[in-house]
Amino acid sequence: MPTRSASVPSRVSREFEAVRRRLTRWRATRPHLRAAMPEPLWAEAVALAQRHGVFETARVLGVGYDGLKRRVSRPAMSPVPGPTFVELPLAASSSSGAPWVLEFRGPDGRVLRVQVPPLPVADLVVLGRAVWNGA
Repeated sequence: MPTRSASVPSRVSREFEAVRRRLTRWRATRPHLRAAMPEPLWAEAVALAQRHGVFETARVLGVGYDGLKRRVSRPAMSPVPGPTFVELPLAASSSSGAPWVLEFRGPDGRVLRVQVPPLPVADLVVLGRAVWNGA
């Protein structure tokens, strides 16, 4: 009668083995015992759990069941699209003393309004990039 490994079922051993090796390497080189597991490793564990179940994946990889279950239950993060509309007041005069109100709308619907003195268009572009890129 064939025997199965106690730690890794034969049908999934190949799928888990590469991730287990990376986890073992990370555990051996982490800066301290309670260091947070890197997101790419969590992403691989989540992908395995979606195919083979949270309990089995947590047991085989030696990761926390609750943390893995929480991550599997989370909706996938989609990449944030860039701005779809940018209006620059090219005809506006910088000599006017009235402050400008700039409005930045994020893809999630949040709005940021900034009141600034009249600036050259090049400075507005720099400001806009800093806001969108989180600088």
